[in-house]
Amino acid sequence: IYDDKDGNMPLTDTSAVTLDLTSLDRFIPGEYTVSVNATDSSGKSSSAAVKITIKHEELSEKQIREYAGEYIKTVTSSSMLLDNQILAVYKKIIENEQMNFGGKSDKTDNYLRTAYYGLTMNYGDSYTCASMMKLLLDTLSIDSIIIHNLDNSAYWLLVDFSDGRYHVDPFFKKDICRRASVVGSVVR
Repeated sequence: IYDDKDGNMPLTDTSAVTLDLTSLDRFIPGEYTVSVNATDSSGKSSSAAVKITIKHEELSEKQIREYAGEYIKTVTSSSMLLDNQILAVYKKIIENEQMNFGGKSDKTDNYLRTAYYGLTMNYGDSYTCASMMKLLLDTLSIDSIIIHNLDNSAYWLLVDFSDGRYHVDPFFKKDICRRASVVGSVVR
């Protein structure tokens, strides 16, 4: 920002320049309008609307799966039994103290990208948590399916344990698993 009295006013000078970023969500790609207000040393101020475009790094499915392969090594070991591997992945997600579980996700995006951003940015909602868990279980070759309620406001997984499929909720920190009923029948 340039002022005829003070010259260049960098955006980092928070005493002279303020940004209203309330409409911006850096985790959801898109175009946002933000407000910039600058005040010079004589007290004169001016405002402008600025368009900002958020783009996420373009990663291939292969790159995301390679990242997950490295990540899973910090969570499980090959000597663990199947149930313990699933439990370790579940705990890693729900016990992440850095995770902002009040975040948002782009539900039109494929689950791999959503999982990657959840794992790397610690931000998301129930779709993010379900996506992260599915990606990590995929890495362990454990079959799982993301399911959701009718209005797409909550997401879970059906995970194939050694004795059938179980409902796993990696978001609300409730009971880890309970047998899933779909249209009145137990899924196996």
